[in-house]
Amino acid sequence: MPDPAVYYNLLGQLYFQIGDTKESAINHSKALKRNPFLWDSFQELNKMGANVRVKAIYKLAKESSGFALGNDTTEGFDSRDPFGEASTNVQPIKSFPKTIDETPKSRRLHFEIVNYEESEAYFQKLRKVDSTRIEDMEYYSTLLWHLHKDVELCHLAHEVLNIDRNAPQSWVVVGNLFSINREPDEAIKCFRRATQLDEKHSYAYTLQGHEYVSNDAYEHALECFRFALLMDPRHYNALYGIGMVYLKLGNFNKAEFHFRKALDINPINVILICCLGMMLEKLGQRENALHQYELACKIQPLSALALFKKAQLLLSMEQYGAALSDFEHLATIAPDEASVHYLLGQLYKLANKKQDAIKQFTIALNLDPKGSQLVKEALEGLSA
Repeated sequence: MPDPAVYYNLLGQLYFQIGDTKESAINHSKALKRNPFLWDSFQELNKMGANVRVKAIYKLAKESSGFALGNDTTEGFDSRDPFGEASTNVQPIKSFPKTIDETPKSRRLHFEIVNYEESEAYFQKLRKVDSTRIEDMEYYSTLLWHLHKDVELCHLAHEVLNIDRNAPQSWVVVGNLFSINREPDEAIKCFRRATQLDEKHSYAYTLQGHEYVSNDAYEHALECFRFALLMDPRHYNALYGIGMVYLKLGNFNKAEFHFRKALDINPINVILICCLGMMLEKLGQRENALHQYELACKIQPLSALALFKKAQLLLSMEQYGAALSDFEHLATIAPDEASVHYLLGQLYKLANKKQDAIKQFTIALNLDPKGSQLVKEALEGLSA
């Protein structure tokens, strides 16, 4: 579990970048209340001219039964979840952008917390206002990659190359286009071209590393991720990449370490939280893993990944009632996932709801005919 002081410090920085000094000050204050030795938040408050009551802060530190400084475990945390304010802190961002310069910052905030729909809306608005903009287009291209929008990504690649072929961002966009078309070797060439144009472009090194991972070239991947961190020590994407390499190599302890390091930098990214949960499951810490998935679901209630991991773990822990509730909800937000309907059918079968089980197994069969044998066996089990 990331240090909540780091979480509020990060929000303070992000709000300041988009021009909302009031919310920035509020979140830096919250950070200091949880960690009075967080000098960065103290400095930022003073820069904004806030009236920092030093005695009050240190009095709170003595009286509070709060969290251990730099705590990386779930011990010492309020069972009500210290990140319960995350959703309310993020929601007001919808009304923030007033100028062109503010919009990309809002987009980056949504992108970093994996709120792709909001991020895409901001990017579209930005490109309507400034269709020749190159800055930040590398992140927009990755967003389109995540959303599987290959046609839009193709158009973007064509446009940025026409605007500036010598911009590293342009080659990152083209690299993502090759990547979405499953041409990793060509993608690597493009990302390498981006780093030749800007040797400090950490994001291009990281994307290059991910392509090496897809080619099972793990040593080359680690080299790229480490080089990205050399260029930018706070580049959490590279730490995530290293974690994924160690996951594939079966070194779960090292994977957990790097996912935690990434979460120290970006503590409200649901993918990172779920990755940490996966590692905790692998290490036999199922209760701690469940806590991570619950946290991810609270930060992003519509995250199919977070809810699926939580429901799947509940099922394996034989908490069938809770698992059934989650899978029913999941079926509404991820209706095209055959595995969701198959597992929901299994839970209905356990609950002796035969007709509901048949319905879910049938949906699963229609969505994924390749799994027909598995589904047919489940259906035969109902009639037995």
